[in-house]
Amino acid sequence: MTKKTSTKADSKKSSDSVDLKAQIKTLKADLKAKDKEMKALIKKHSSDLKALIKKHNSELKSLSKKKRKKDPNAPKGQRSAYIIFSAEQRPIVKADNSSVVTTEITKIIAQKWNSLSAKEKKPYEKKAADDKKRYQKELEKYKSSKSTDSDSTSSVSTEEKKSSKKASKKAKAPKKATKAKKAKK
Repeated sequence: MTKKTSTKADSKKSSDSVDLKAQIKTLKADLKAKDKEMKALIKKHSSDLKALIKKHNSELKSLSKKKRKKDPNAPKGQRSAYIIFSAEQRPIVKADNSSVVTTEITKIIAQKWNSLSAKEKKPYEKKAADDKKRYQKELEKYKSSKSTDSDSTSSVSTEEKKSSKKASKKAKAPKKATKAKKAKK
């Protein structure tokens, strides 16, 4: 009797393994079909994606081209007390620490600045205030010369240019349907 029960169990195991093998085969076939579908979708949408990337890159290039060039006649900006201090201290610190990199020199100068008392910072703050006055005078002079130059060279004001640009953008924009027109349709 023991032999009969073992053969029944063996036959049951072999039928289970056959079922598992059949399931594995069907799963493999399904996976291959899904893989083919995915590859087709990727192929289909990759061209769309490439087009979008190309469009995005061209937009980025056009944005970077719009960067304004600095007017060489414009006055130099005003310097802060720290910048004036740094300009005076840099050659001294660099001579003392010739093997140190620029970032470390900047850190040393910053530490020196932070260790100064308010009284010691006073001369640098006065120089910064004087430099601010210089900058404001030069800026006024620059603006007045620029406005007289632009008046003589161009009869169209900047406000008129802006309004004409807005008008041209509105003309190019697609027309939006109003609620009344939608209700009639």
